[in-house]
Amino acid sequence: MGVKFLNQNIVVNSTRPTGYKFPVGLSVRDPEVPAATVTFNSTPGPGSYTIPNRVNTVELLVVAGGGGGGQNLAGGGGGAGVTYSNSYSVTPGASVTVTVGAGGSGAQGYGPAPGPGVPQSPGGSSTFATITSNGGSSGSNGDSGSGGAAGGANNTTGTGGTGAGFGAQGTAGGPGVNYSISGSPVTYGGGGGGGGSPPGPGYGQGQPGGAGGGGNGANGTGGSVTGNPGTTNLGGGGGGGCYQGGPGGNGGSGVIIMKYSTVPAVFSVN
Repeated sequence: MGVKFLNQNIVVNSTRPTGYKFPVGLSVRDPEVPAATVTFNSTPGPGSYTIPNRVNTVELLVVAGGGGGGQNLAGGGGGAGVTYSNSYSVTPGASVTVTVGAGGSGAQGYGPAPGPGVPQSPGGSSTFATITSNGGSSGSNGDSGSGGAAGGANNTTGTGGTGAGFGAQGTAGGPGVNYSISGSPVTYGGGGGGGGSPPGPGYGQGQPGGAGGGGNGANGTGGSVTGNPGTTNLGGGGGGGCYQGGPGGNGGSGVIIMKYSTVPAVFSVN
């Protein structure tokens, strides 16, 4: 009696009656575990995830939240820390803690810096099991801000931009890091651009955010007084606000992406 496996279906060369799937003595112990990419990004905050049975290693990307931008010609928020592993060991069937970091708040309120309202804040950390990536720090208030530093590989955390001196030209946010775990190249953890002021002699202009979701700094023209937010699920820093108390942009939230390959079915003969 011959037995062969074809596309996970068992084809049996036997004379058993119709309706019998397996020949005598053959049973299935564990079915195939299909390849999957799991993305955690819908709502920042803690949760849990159960590792599929017989999955021992995963490809993993953990991106934290970007820092919030400052106000009043302010510095951009720093890009989020990013941690990547192409072979992270996990325990089959285990429940692991998963937390996606929220973006930091940009400074809010008008008037001389720091002004009333909400202060700028760093981005939140992202965690998967034992891996933690730290959020980017917030940009400082005032004095034609520098761009936020980018986050980087191995959880290098971006530092929020500082003041560059009144009337000085602000600087752009730093570029983040690129990974293809989602199926195509994506850059994460860009720093926010420094804030500027309305056009005029001696005034710097808002600067672009870094590649990887960094928000642009505000120019102050056409109603653009608030720094642009960092991009959601990329961990970009918020852009700095413009002159006369313009608010900073919020940092972008992080993301966690886990990917594993197909685990073939395990059969046994009794």
